[in-house]
Amino acid sequence: MKTIGRLKIGIVGCGGISRAHAQAYRTAGAPIALVYDVDRAAAAALAQEVGAQVADSLRAMAQPGALDAVSICTPPAFHLEHCLPFVRAGIPVLCEKPLEISVPRAQRLAAGVKKKRGLFMTAYCHRFHPPIIEAKKLIASGRLGRPLFFRNMFAGKFVLRGNHRANPKLSGGGCVADNAAHAVDIFRFLVGDVAAVQAQVANLAQQAAVEDFGLLFLRGKKGCVGEIACCYSTPVATNYVEVLCEKGTVTVNYWIPGRPDIAYRIEGEKEERTIDVSKAPDRFIAEIAHFLDCVRTGAKPAVTVADGLASAEVIAAAYASARTGRLVRLP
Repeated sequence: MKTIGRLKIGIVGCGGISRAHAQAYRTAGAPIALVYDVDRAAAAALAQEVGAQVADSLRAMAQPGALDAVSICTPPAFHLEHCLPFVRAGIPVLCEKPLEISVPRAQRLAAGVKKKRGLFMTAYCHRFHPPIIEAKKLIASGRLGRPLFFRNMFAGKFVLRGNHRANPKLSGGGCVADNAAHAVDIFRFLVGDVAAVQAQVANLAQQAAVEDFGLLFLRGKKGCVGEIACCYSTPVATNYVEVLCEKGTVTVNYWIPGRPDIAYRIEGEKEERTIDVSKAPDRFIAEIAHFLDCVRTGAKPAVTVADGLASAEVIAAAYASARTGRLVRLP
């Protein structure tokens, strides 16, 4: 059994999201030992920030004894080739979402993880968002009754120009591949797997090769239906997750001034109730803490490579539906 403070952590990909990983590792007391990026300057900048060494290659990072765990923070198109060396070396991997840019590539990665039986976690951080965790508990308790309708909005202003997300060969798509992938995972976490999806995508405001707007309608295997909307071009937006059930409704609010992080109301009650999550850790910190606990104990992570693959299948089905205008059923 390893001691958290002695773990040697690596980060592959030194762009924006790597800072969230690095800060969460530092909060957990796990120092960053090595970083790597094809852009040597980006790697050097992160290394200086966190007191790490710059690795010469992925191969060097995956050598026995070099690392105890690694975060993969590169664009999705590189996840397969960047994860597999560590998977094959038996080094635990935390891979940013989406798992890959296509289902076949995600399947290859999942097959590699299954073959080696290694520790692999897909970084769907919203599963560790305190209000989402409380919503899960509330739904599971049965107090709200059976979930009937899931609603989600993830929107904001995100400039695509100059970002890897604007290139579908690197990102796999725009806001549907990015934000809606989170929403699909939240749907699966709260109300169950997806049976079918129908979707529309559009570029409403930005001249890019990927969509800046997406609308998904989901049919859940357990009977709940869902509506997911995402957009990159709305600077003033209301972000929320809401589950309407037979006996009540729970709403999670994201960054909405004057609104509680989580509130619910049960049939027959005039006032909504709130749950205080102010003392709970940030979702990135909680996600990294869970990953490190799995590394230390060998426990199965709460979000697996199979979860990453399941979300990739739904997103691919959504894009197929947008192209054809038809409902697409999941395998």
